[in-house]
Amino acid sequence: MKRISFIIGIMLLLLSQQESYAQMAAAKKVNWDVEHKVSLNATSGYVWNIIKDDKLSTKASNGFVKSITIDDATMPIDRTVYFADGTKRGERVTQMEDQHKLMVIHVAKESLDPGIDDLEIAIFNQANDADTVTELTWRILIKGDKEAKEKAKAKILTELKQYELGIQKMVPSKSIPAMRMQ
Repeated sequence: MKRISFIIGIMLLLLSQQESYAQMAAAKKVNWDVEHKVSLNATSGYVWNIIKDDKLSTKASNGFVKSITIDDATMPIDRTVYFADGTKRGERVTQMEDQHKLMVIHVAKESLDPGIDDLEIAIFNQANDADTVTELTWRILIKGDKEAKEKAKAKILTELKQYELGIQKMVPSKSIPAMRMQ
């Protein structure tokens, strides 16, 4: 009986080790196809409020996006992005974490260009210790054939550069404090 208990104990130990190895393998590093960063003279909360507010999309995208409509407001959030050039893109917001200032968006299959199997956008921001400068980062993962990925990268970078310009315009400029008259 002691021998059976010992064998069961060893088996449980081996199984628990296999499970932890499986979890570690699943946590492998993601190789993003696009990483775009911009440094902004604003608090992380100010920048995050711009990013997560769909009503600010026209201003935040420098006019590149005409509007965003919410098709289903329950998580995951389904929405449609309407661009100034008349095109549209279906999206699903799969993560929206205020505490981490993180949003993850998957482009709907029907909105993907030919040759692209999946397109995922991760947006987040981080502030310096004083929360006076925030780094806004977009990371894009594109799955598909090489030629289609290159076209998708160029297209998404055009969009991101417009967001960069628009958000920079929305950040209040630093004012120089007035000198005290004596």
